[in-house]
Amino acid sequence: MKKYIQMIFTTALLCTFTGCSGQTDNEPAPAASETPAAEAVETASAEPVSTAEAGQNPVMNVIGSYAADRANMLVEADGDDGARFTVSWADSAFETNEWTMSGKFDEKDMSAAYDNCVRKKLVFNEKGEMTSDETLYENGTGKVVFVYEAGTLTWTDDQDHAADGMVFGFVPVSASEEGGQFLGSWVCGRALIEITEADGDMPFNVMITWANSAADHAEWVYDCYYDGEALVSNETGTKTTVVFNEKGQVVSSEEAFNDGAVRLSINDRGMLVWEDFKEDAGKDMEFEKIG
Repeated sequence: MKKYIQMIFTTALLCTFTGCSGQTDNEPAPAASETPAAEAVETASAEPVSTAEAGQNPVMNVIGSYAADRANMLVEADGDDGARFTVSWADSAFETNEWTMSGKFDEKDMSAAYDNCVRKKLVFNEKGEMTSDETLYENGTGKVVFVYEAGTLTWTDDQDHAADGMVFGFVPVSASEEGGQFLGSWVCGRALIEITEADGDMPFNVMITWANSAADHAEWVYDCYYDGEALVSNETGTKTTVVFNEKGQVVSSEEAFNDGAVRLSINDRGMLVWEDFKEDAGKDMEFEKIG
């Protein structure tokens, strides 16, 4: 079943790569009807760690990253009593919507209203390099409301209504300290990297799929550990070529090697870098996080 899902995703990436996406630059982000609230929170929420001290900006109690579906919101303190928000929402492997806004934090209501939102559409090429930075509007209005005990927030966007019905869950800071910032799906061109948690001495499982066509792809699998800066696997990775029929069923699977080594790091632009020490397959590639 997992192979079939990957086959569907691979085909979708090929459509994006060949330009069959019908989305226009002025098309709003997915509406709430496309992302029901019950399905919106993919990141398990946890109560934020209170970091505000007496006299500090009360937003310090809720700072951090929050996620829902393909959307990520970074919450930061702004001055003595303000909150600053940055929302990133991937439309595809090559396009990302970005909202930036700030407003005074109301500690009583645990909310912040804003009237200075700037929405941009960012476009990247196959190497993850930004090729377009278009401002769609400025001075947008809306409100962010926190539920501290639940570790969640809701975002009311008066212009696009992009997050109607969605609940964002807090991503614990401790996860990032142990390599949790790598978890999720990353895309560059026709290549997809999926990083999930695993048990044992190698706590991260990395699967990389690269579509050669709609009917076959190359697949790398690594068990990795976090060395404080990157995810690393030492000559235990496998590469397999997988072929599917028109129903998405695997018809052949041929192992190319089982001694691959890899290092995955995040650069200063927040992009994932794939260093393949066996074939140098990830040379000059940068992967964008999409979920």
